[in-house]
Amino acid sequence: MDLRSNRNWMEHKLFADEQLNRIKQWVEAKKQEIHTLFVISPVVFSHGSPVIDDLIVARWTWVLWLFDRIAKLGKWGKGIYTKFTDQLGDIRDDIRDSWGCKENGPQTDLLLDFLFGLQNDATHPVGVVILSGDIHTSGYANIYSSEEEHEERSSIPHITSSSVGYPPFNWILEAIYRYATKSVMLGARGVYTSQISHHFTSRSVAVLSLRRARGEGEFQLKVKYYLEGYPEPHILLFDLSRRSHRENITWVAQDKVSSKEYAPSAHVDLEAGLVGVDIEAALAARAQGTGMKLNWRESIVDLMKLLGLDSSLGARKQRAEKWGYEGTLGTPEMNIWLHQKVVERLRQNGGNVPADLYPQPHDGAPEPAAATRQPEV
Repeated sequence: MDLRSNRNWMEHKLFADEQLNRIKQWVEAKKQEIHTLFVISPVVFSHGSPVIDDLIVARWTWVLWLFDRIAKLGKWGKGIYTKFTDQLGDIRDDIRDSWGCKENGPQTDLLLDFLFGLQNDATHPVGVVILSGDIHTSGYANIYSSEEEHEERSSIPHITSSSVGYPPFNWILEAIYRYATKSVMLGARGVYTSQISHHFTSRSVAVLSLRRARGEGEFQLKVKYYLEGYPEPHILLFDLSRRSHRENITWVAQDKVSSKEYAPSAHVDLEAGLVGVDIEAALAARAQGTGMKLNWRESIVDLMKLLGLDSSLGARKQRAEKWGYEGTLGTPEMNIWLHQKVVERLRQNGGNVPADLYPQPHDGAPEPAAATRQPEV
């Protein structure tokens, strides 16, 4: 979307009416060929807290006045003023450059009405994903609609990435930021809200891919965040048909304020209700649906793939450490122990697990006899 050519702060416009009409006409003409629409918006929908943003805009004139006075106090004052203008300066225009800004509320409603209507179309629903950037930080949010006609697909994922990043927040500011943005109103009618689920202060690249889900016409969105300083990607999975998502991302400050148990781990679809479920039959059916030969009874990598979990070596090490593995990480023994633990979790959640798969209780140490299996990396 071109949100620069017709942007007019005085008229409270990010786009001209004819722009949205052209988009609607194009989508309508192509709709039968589209299953997922990616909306690229250089202006973010969900980033900060409008309450805090409005307060900053209202008081920033005084901040600028203060630094002007400091600049007149001598050489040292000019140095402080120069550093302030280089690193921050007048940020009011940047804050207003958001769909969440109250002055842009009516146009936010117009666009979200169209997008939520599109993915709740009775004859041919089209999944919607919003991509954004240009804010020197990255993360993801969900945009929600409270309209009754949007009940079937009531949220839209909002993915933001940036190869340029601000310095990371300290853990106190990160906690304040998360609290302030846990639920943010969008638009003028009070119908739409957003929730920032994760906020990364690292420079990043996001790689997106679509894959078919189990039902006809259903798709999943996979997002891999490659963050500077992290050896493994952070992964998100969005169900574009039922609007659910799962993740293997931990909060950036959780090691400062909480224990490892705080970090949310990726959840498994089967864990939503396993009482009476034949785990072996369910996994066999999933394996058959992939068209690949998967040895899930012995391979932790194949088992995690079928459960929709990140099966990379880094993710396996992280999960084994979190669950109490006491041996050497990254070894065949770790893989075998982790396989037993995953099967044990399935059983604890009420699933019917074959006796030959369910491990006997142990204390977290590796089992030497199991080392005869093939190593996995």
